[in-house]
Amino acid sequence: MNLQDRIRASAQTRWPWFMTAVVITHMSVTAAVMPLRIEHFLVNALILIPSWLGGKARQFAILSFPIWMVGATYELSGKLMFLQGNDPLIQGIYELEKTLFGLNTEHGRLILSEYFAIHNWPAVDLISGFFYSFYFWHIILVPMAFVWIDPKRQPRMAWSFLTANLIGLVIFILFPVAPPWYVAEYGFQYVAGVPPNPAGTIRFDNLLGITYFQDFYKHNATVFGAVPSLHVGYPTAVGLGFLGFRSRAWKIYAWTIPTGVAFSAFYLQHHYLLDVIAGIAVGVLSFAIVIFVLHRKQWDGTLA
Repeated sequence: MNLQDRIRASAQTRWPWFMTAVVITHMSVTAAVMPLRIEHFLVNALILIPSWLGGKARQFAILSFPIWMVGATYELSGKLMFLQGNDPLIQGIYELEKTLFGLNTEHGRLILSEYFAIHNWPAVDLISGFFYSFYFWHIILVPMAFVWIDPKRQPRMAWSFLTANLIGLVIFILFPVAPPWYVAEYGFQYVAGVPPNPAGTIRFDNLLGITYFQDFYKHNATVFGAVPSLHVGYPTAVGLGFLGFRSRAWKIYAWTIPTGVAFSAFYLQHHYLLDVIAGIAVGVLSFAIVIFVLHRKQWDGTLA
């Protein structure tokens, strides 16, 4: 057995104890800063129990670990937003968006989010709401499914997802930016303690007679996290994992999601087009970092 095989064997053996320590730490920290909910126990059980079962179950836990980390870091990241030492950028990005991508209308020059706040259609509300809700399940379930479909490709998706999340968190803290709906509600003045707002997604809720987005945005980590749009960055990072994949149907599906979410982001007043572009850049950068780390020994031309 060579050194690499011994390292892998050792990791397999120690993994249950490592995951147990991680889960206990996570539950302890979470309980200290917020009330524990049933989903905390379910998600932790989903990764901890397979870790102890061994075989394919343990492989599932190991390959799904980056996805679990996204959930843990995102939820707790809301408690880190006190580190946002600077007032959020509000007017500057609005004016830049209007200059670069504004539309001349009968109401004057409007950014895309303002235009669609005036001009919107129930069918498009339903489609956009679907993309904006389904993307969350897509970026979780696809990397989990690829544990069995293509376990060699799966780490590219899962670790790119986590890397995009961490890059986005750092940017949110260092460079807070207000979303378009904030300007529509509060103008260019900084108002501390503003609660999250479902913005245009409320039309989706009203059409279906549900409160999905109203409830979802109660748990939003930060209001001033418009740049980059991780709604777009996450599925972009995961979608790049399909490069070189044989199935055309999977590729079409993988790129339909970020495309639909990108449009929905400014249609529903959650992001500027600049945010969407930044989200795509974060997704590409995350994937590039992961590919380099995972395959740095294959840059001699053997990386397919």
